[in-house]
Amino acid sequence: MLLAATPTPAEAPPHTGGLLLLIDGTAGLLTVAALGIALLLFLIIKVRLQPFVALLAVSIAVGLGAGLSVTELFGTVQKSAAVSVIESGMGGILGHVAIIIGLGTMLGAILEVSGGAEVLSARLLNAFGEKRAPLAMGLTGLIFGIRSSSTSASSSWRRSCTPPPSAPASRSCSTRCRCWRACR
Repeated sequence: MLLAATPTPAEAPPHTGGLLLLIDGTAGLLTVAALGIALLLFLIIKVRLQPFVALLAVSIAVGLGAGLSVTELFGTVQKSAAVSVIESGMGGILGHVAIIIGLGTMLGAILEVSGGAEVLSARLLNAFGEKRAPLAMGLTGLIFGIRSSSTSASSSWRRSCTPPPSAPASRSCSTRCRCWRACR
């Protein structure tokens, strides 16, 4: 009787190189991750490198340290079916983030045009009082995000903090003051 030889599935080649040659297994991957975090903090805090560039450089270094080959990280110059790790990872994340940023910008524009941000910031300012106006505006910025708080909320802040018409001319707000009562 002839035994049919079943072909064994081709195994992916083991990752060679990197720090995993010195420390094998989970301990090696945790060491690579800890060194990557330390390098990222060093590049951002001490070297003052832009965070995106530092994150990109550290992610490449961690990939190489974990044993990925340059071909796996970047792909090949020639057209091939293999997709690089950087292309698939960053492309997927940027695709999701772009949708969130786009929808958030549209929501901010709607709130600005409709006056919703101004109404909420005025109500919060009335609820907290003028003594705690920075808290009210900070909460408005937290609720609506940077776009709404930098346009609508700050413009309503300026309207609500103008000196009353009965105030003497010497009591008018300076350009450094945020609220008229703070000028007293």
